[in-house]
Amino acid sequence: MMRKFMDVSKGEDRIIVQTFIMHIGNHYVGAPLYSVIKEPLDITELARCIEESWEVITSSQVSTETAKEMSERSIWKRATKKCKSYKKFWQNYNMAVIELLEDDSCRIYAYQRNMVDKYALYNGCVKEILLPQGSTCKAMAEAVMDVLLAAEEFYGKEQLEWAPKK
Repeated sequence: MMRKFMDVSKGEDRIIVQTFIMHIGNHYVGAPLYSVIKEPLDITELARCIEESWEVITSSQVSTETAKEMSERSIWKRATKKCKSYKKFWQNYNMAVIELLEDDSCRIYAYQRNMVDKYALYNGCVKEILLPQGSTCKAMAEAVMDVLLAAEEFYGKEQLEWAPKK
């Protein structure tokens, strides 16, 4: 089964919902569709964005974009106020993932931000919620907000530092 998921990033007084689709190179890339919701957040608006993203995931063809095309439309270049690099995006945004599992249940979790060598990564898990098959987009939106709140509490207001150059 092809993995079906989307990222929900929160920072700079906004939430960005980005859909991911399979690429011809057998990896996942951000789809051209993304949504930006400015705070204060309306949970109904987030649920609507999640529903639109699921429609894209289920109807999208495999992407054939080049690396340059993908880079030019990076989410941190298009949807943020002040992030001029991936480094700034990583420092300023918490990220949650909504993943549809093989049994049609849904896994929602907030990524932990980590430094590995000199690379900034989103990996590990701050909090995870499993929703049963048939869960509504509103239930998914509420779970997303719950895990993102856990990430905000985990990190507080601190801005993470980039790894020193070697």
